[in-house]
Amino acid sequence: METSEAQKWREYQEWRREAHDAEVRRAEWERMYHQAVTDAGERVASLEAALEQIARWGSGE
Repeated sequence: METSEAQKWREYQEWRREAHDAEVRRAEWERMYHQAVTDAGERVASLEAALEQIARWGSGE
């Protein structure tokens, strides 16, 4: 039978492992979020440039 201290140590190690895994997942989600924001910003800039070009064509430039 496991001693109380050994069981507590094992539970602590498991908790630390789970906490680490959660931090890794959080960091990955944060990276994906920032990438999505960057991608969206690039798309908006591209659309704005296209609209400006269309406006120039419409004005006869």
